Amino acid sequence: MPARNQIAWGLAFIALVAVSLIVFPAFRKSYERSHKKPPNPRMFKSDVSFPNGGVLLGNGWDSVRSSAAPAICVDFEEAEITGQSSYAQVDYLRDRAALDKALNLDASLHVGGIGSSLNAKANYVQKIHLSSDSLHFTVEAKVENGVKYVVAQKKFGVLQLKNNFKKMLKKDPEEFRKECGDTFVSNIHSGAELYGIITASDVSSDKQDSVIASIDGSWKGAEAAVSMATSLREKSDSSKYKVEVYQFGGEGQAVALSLDELQKAATNLRATAMGRGAKPIQMEITRYEYLGGSVDSTWGLQILNHYGEEYSRLSVAEQDATTALRNVGAYTFGPQMNEPALQKTVDQIDERLREIPDECRHCLENAAECKEHHLQDYDFRIHIPVRHGSFHNDKARLDTEEHRSGLSNQLAATQQRVVCNPSGGGSGFQALSQCTNPAYSNLQTAINIDDAELSNLKTQYDQALRGAILDQQVTALKQARCTADVSDYGCIDYVEVGKLEKAIMAP
Repeated sequence: MPARNQIAWGLAFIALVAVSLIVFPAFRKSYERSHKKPPNPRMFKSDVSFPNGGVLLGNGWDSVRSSAAPAICVDFEEAEITGQSSYAQVDYLRDRAALDKALNLDASLHVGGIGSSLNAKANYVQKIHLSSDSLHFTVEAKVENGVKYVVAQKKFGVLQLKNNFKKMLKKDPEEFRKECGDTFVSNIHSGAELYGIITASDVSSDKQDSVIASIDGSWKGAEAAVSMATSLREKSDSSKYKVEVYQFGGEGQAVALSLDELQKAATNLRATAMGRGAKPIQMEITRYEYLGGSVDSTWGLQILNHYGEEYSRLSVAEQDATTALRNVGAYTFGPQMNEPALQKTVDQIDERLREIPDECRHCLENAAECKEHHLQDYDFRIHIPVRHGSFHNDKARLDTEEHRSGLSNQLAATQQRVVCNPSGGGSGFQALSQCTNPAYSNLQTAINIDDAELSNLKTQYDQALRGAILDQQVTALKQARCTADVSDYGCIDYVEVGKLEKAIMAP
């Protein structure tokens, strides 16, 4: 699906989500009754990016629509911590979900464009193209000049709702939610932040793991960007780098278009965050349950995030499959794989991407009947080919074929027979004789060895290729997702991996 069509679907869907939040309260209550789960402690507080339109400290916030509520419903006093602190880190981006987490964005924005009109980061993310064929790293640099936060008024001793909103919550929870949202802004951080997405293409497969290991999470602190760029140049054999940068706060430096410019921008971020360069960059939102209230919108967040993650990952799978279709000569197709079959996979992914907004809306509007059904990107990825030379057997085959070709060229330029030591002849005459050229024999022997190796590789090739598809399209992604977050629905168990393996290995 072209990116513009995906965005169009998303923008249309946001209106449907907004309507469902207002018109269908009975369905929400029904969903809450039919999906009873203990509250997730991590959902009481969360950090989100500061919206473009701004929001006041203490203001209500609708976490499902990612927008400010009309009212300030909490009694509080403002406190402040001053002083500058900085943070920087470099991480490997395993997929788009990892990018969302790095930028504190909800995966739901990919489903309905939630917050995309309010958050510059969301617009930035929509333009980022991630591909499994390249290595992607994020450089995160942040300078905080201080934080303003809510504290209890002395006369109360604890944070609490204003009296009129306490009564509203008890009498009419739906009206309370319209006025106050489901959370409130509990602190606001000011400063400057920079996110750089570095794409290294054409890194040979045998160096990818070492590049990732040397960079991922290894560089922290003020010199992270400098150290990462140096390591990337030293460890990889790629000279093709693409740098995309999002910066908020500071004095409006030019967007970095090279590794050197990114290094400079990250290094100078502390200075740019001083004075008028500082801007609100991040805020914490706290659920009203934290105050003893009950405005549960977990139902909506769960639905949106589940479908959002599915949409995000299927979009990347669709990009990978489309890239392979456009460059079939650079890919190794597995058994029963061919261009028509790959086109069918792309069409199936596109169909699912079109279904997700309607399916999500149905769940929001018909909570009692909601049966969330999510397809793993693995289900489609097992039908996507792998790059030439991206696994040991294939690289060995390519290297051996190249070596054999060189030997054949040498053999063609070498005489098969040469003059030997003269043999004895009568009357003092020494007759000349010819023998097999040792150099020719050595070349022929080497070619025979390569032929035997190629025959051996060919015998093992089918299983090796199937194993590479399993490793690259399933196992590596699964391990990365489980390492990042064991609650990730993409962190599948070994039973599910076994089913995918069986499908790949089927004759």
